[in-house]
Amino acid sequence: MTEEAEKYLPEVAADQEKGAVMVRPSIFLDMRRFEDAQRVGNLLASSSLVPEHFRKNVANCVIALNLADRLRVDPFMMMQNMYVVHGRPGIEGKMAIALIEGTGRFSPLKFKFEGQGKTDKGVPRADSCVAYATELKTGEVVEGPPVTWTMAVTEGWTKDKGQGQLSKWQTLPDLMFRYRAAMFFARVNCPGALLGLRSVDELEDIGAIPMEQVSPGRFEPAFKPEPQEVPTADVEAMFGEEARRRKADPATLEAFLQRAATTNKSTVEEVKAEALKRSNAFWNAYGTFAAQAAAAAKKKGNNSKAAAKDDTAAKKDEPVQEAKQAADYIRCPDDDSMIDPAHCGKCKKREGCPAWPQE
Repeated sequence: MTEEAEKYLPEVAADQEKGAVMVRPSIFLDMRRFEDAQRVGNLLASSSLVPEHFRKNVANCVIALNLADRLRVDPFMMMQNMYVVHGRPGIEGKMAIALIEGTGRFSPLKFKFEGQGKTDKGVPRADSCVAYATELKTGEVVEGPPVTWTMAVTEGWTKDKGQGQLSKWQTLPDLMFRYRAAMFFARVNCPGALLGLRSVDELEDIGAIPMEQVSPGRFEPAFKPEPQEVPTADVEAMFGEEARRRKADPATLEAFLQRAATTNKSTVEEVKAEALKRSNAFWNAYGTFAAQAAAAAKKKGNNSKAAAKDDTAAKKDEPVQEAKQAADYIRCPDDDSMIDPAHCGKCKKREGCPAWPQE
């Protein structure tokens, strides 16, 4: 044993007698231990066996090492049972129970259930649960505050978590009762055992906010407000105001609305209501449609001008063609008609005809 470790032995013995957990300063306040923690953190961060939110993240690994040191648990176990919710570290309920029993002050935790009922999903559940244990030094049975089903419903713990994820209170009520009752027991009888850490379930249930995993081991609120019906008159007014603000061409916008309604097999009013909910996406699509319509109109205009030019040129050439045609024909003195010379050459009256050149 090193001299560094030996000097803490009297404090450890005294604190164990008192049931306290923290017996020496944080590794962040001891530069030698801090340097050692960084070396260990580098090793852990490069391991594929640690959870993903610790991989290639030395800072997170060092923080986990500090918590493991203060709680006197194996660093690897600490990392396997630690998550980040709302930007705060949380631990799994089973680890909380292990930390309570690891203080050495109590017998293994037991749980007392009362009442009987069913969850909204039809799973049998109790009405209340109390965690209790025997204090080894005095032999006294110590209880924590009761956790009731009414409390769970009122606090919003039983609500689904969003994205189709059911609340575990609805599917695993007995297990959730035990975890929450254990946390209540620790808060009252041995708060130092958890150093203020909350369980992951507690952090998720704060404010009954639906949670979603945004990255490995990290959970954040999933804000997904329920869609609200808007009266048709309000939709028309709001949509019209938005269209004027964006200076949308009325005719082009109407064509786009009709096309969107046909494509989505809905009405124009429904398309407008959806446009108010997803404004940017709708107007971006309209902008693309308007640009294509303008390009098509311009191309059509150019084609019309070219056709008109060709028609004008053709009409301009008509007198020339007619004059040229007249020059190629001769007038018959017999019936005053214009006759092709080739036809005229076959005429039986050619001899003596004043219109035909005489040899």
